[in-house]
Amino acid sequence: MFRSTTSLTAIAPCGNGLRDRLRHFATDTSGNMSYLAIVGSLVMMIFGGVGVDMMHAELKRTKVQNTLDRAVLAAANIENVQAPEIVVRDYLTVMGLGDALTSVQAEQGLSSKRVAAMGEASIHSGFMSLIGVNSLDASGLAAAEYSSSNLEISMVLDVSGSMAGNSKIDNLRNAAQEFVDILMPPGTETGVSISVVPYNATVNMGTTVSQYFTLDRQHHHSACAEFSAASFATTALSPETPLEQVGHFDPYSRSTIGGYTPYQWCRDGENAAILPHSSDATQLKTQIGALEAWGNTAIDVGMKWGTALLDPAARPAVQAMAGDGLVAVSNASRPVDFDVNNTVKYIVVMTDGENTTQYDLPDNMKDPGAMTGVWVNTKGTETFADDDYSVRLERYRTGSDITNYFPTYSQDISNIVFYFDTNNDGIQDIAHKIEGFPNGGPKDLDDFLEGAIATLIATDGNLTDSAHFMGASIKAGNTSLYYGVNDDTNGTLPDVGPTMNHETIPGKTHNYSTFDFTSWSAGTEIAKYYWTRTGNDWSERYQSTVDGLGGNPDHIHELNYTELYDRFGTQAAASHLFSQPVNHGYISSARYWTISQPYEIVAGPNSADARLDAICDSAKAQGIVVFAIGFEAPPRGLEAMANCASSPAHFFDVNGTDLHDTFAGIARTITQLRLTQ
Repeated sequence: MFRSTTSLTAIAPCGNGLRDRLRHFATDTSGNMSYLAIVGSLVMMIFGGVGVDMMHAELKRTKVQNTLDRAVLAAANIENVQAPEIVVRDYLTVMGLGDALTSVQAEQGLSSKRVAAMGEASIHSGFMSLIGVNSLDASGLAAAEYSSSNLEISMVLDVSGSMAGNSKIDNLRNAAQEFVDILMPPGTETGVSISVVPYNATVNMGTTVSQYFTLDRQHHHSACAEFSAASFATTALSPETPLEQVGHFDPYSRSTIGGYTPYQWCRDGENAAILPHSSDATQLKTQIGALEAWGNTAIDVGMKWGTALLDPAARPAVQAMAGDGLVAVSNASRPVDFDVNNTVKYIVVMTDGENTTQYDLPDNMKDPGAMTGVWVNTKGTETFADDDYSVRLERYRTGSDITNYFPTYSQDISNIVFYFDTNNDGIQDIAHKIEGFPNGGPKDLDDFLEGAIATLIATDGNLTDSAHFMGASIKAGNTSLYYGVNDDTNGTLPDVGPTMNHETIPGKTHNYSTFDFTSWSAGTEIAKYYWTRTGNDWSERYQSTVDGLGGNPDHIHELNYTELYDRFGTQAAASHLFSQPVNHGYISSARYWTISQPYEIVAGPNSADARLDAICDSAKAQGIVVFAIGFEAPPRGLEAMANCASSPAHFFDVNGTDLHDTFAGIARTITQLRLTQ
């Protein structure tokens, strides 16, 4: 009992403490929440959960909307021939939204396409189901439209020699053709006209365009225009504005094969020629596909033509071409005025280089009457392969500086007798008389001596060498006087010799009215040598007359500079026809280099850059949008393109096949494929 009592007594205080602690806990209010706080917490939890549900719904909606945007843009692209509903559905299916598409509407015209689509998806709600909302909808609506409003575009394409390397010309052809395809999809009428302006050292107007501008023709081998610095201050180029023609010369070819001049400074025919305002994709791509690379680089001249074909000043030329069936009738009113609201004008200019020196023949060589001193014997054939050439030399046969053998008469001349010594015995054996001189006719035999001697040699088979000409006697009034030529020492004073003006002569008599004094021009200069390529040995290469004069004179004529450079490159002409006489001392080195490098500088790189800046500024001032591409170009070329572009966003520095993507991107920007809703 003791143990038991003691035990109970010891425990009793512990039980009382527990009761006290429980009682204290029950009555302690320091950590209690009010009913309002509890309800508020529950509400906050619910709204927080609603926020999570709504965030998930918004993410879903954004996914649906973005997918619809991409889908309708792809479906509205006029190049996409698939049914719009299939395109849109495929886009949503790939994103796991195949069941979300509710409707697709499409409208397509000849030059426009519009696609609209709606989509709706639902997500299961987590917290919102506590308030009776079991799901949330995520819907989207998108519409895209392709509309190519009236567009006028100039493609200014570099086809200079550097484009031949690293497959650059191939990349350009492919990129430019794809550009055309994007802007002019098959089976559509887009309201787009494209002008192709290839350029190298200059721009070939071609046989077509050159007919509709005022080109001051000096020759008909090619058609390039030379522009003054002032002309780059404006985009305008009226068909009535006189344009100086670039000369015909090939500074590169060294072949001595007559007629082989493939690298003319100005290309001939339709080779890399301007193609204005075409809406025919096939025509454009054919022209682009034929581009070849050679020559220097004149970006400024390319831009001048590119802007000119967008300026309304050129409209009369385009109208005339349309009237002749060379431009589509729908483009006859182009270029339209700059302020026409529904027309946008663009230039896409590219280069792989930088402006180089521009050359042309000097005016005195471009003149058709400027003669070279080179005679050709065509032998009556069309081909240049069998032609023979003779070159007028500069060393006098007599070693004398006397070139004036006859005086100027104060009275009319009655007749003249020419004497020849064909066997070199010092005695005349052939004579020809020209009578019937008109009153007021020529009074100085020096003025027509060369043509007369050349004609007599060409028409008398017994005369083969102008060195046989001794002199001539002239009858005027009642006086006949002889003037020697072969060994003349007294200039225009009379000499001792034959005067058979009143007697029968050992030769033929010709009438002045039928005698051709001028057909040979300086055909046989009696005091100068000629050098011919056709002699069998060196002793025959230096002759006293043009080679072949004993044959048909109709086959022989003196070449002007255009004709010479149509047969040979400038360097080839000098080496083929002039180098040997230079080596032998008959022709000066100055004359040789005049033939070899006849051209003069029109514009150096610095002035060409300044002209390019001026025409680019003029274009942008008129509202023309300029896209500029530097294609593997050096720093100077890149700077020129950056300065020309409408903004930094319109300038592209690209390499290799990136050129294709750049042209395609520009084309898609131009077509104005855009979201409308």
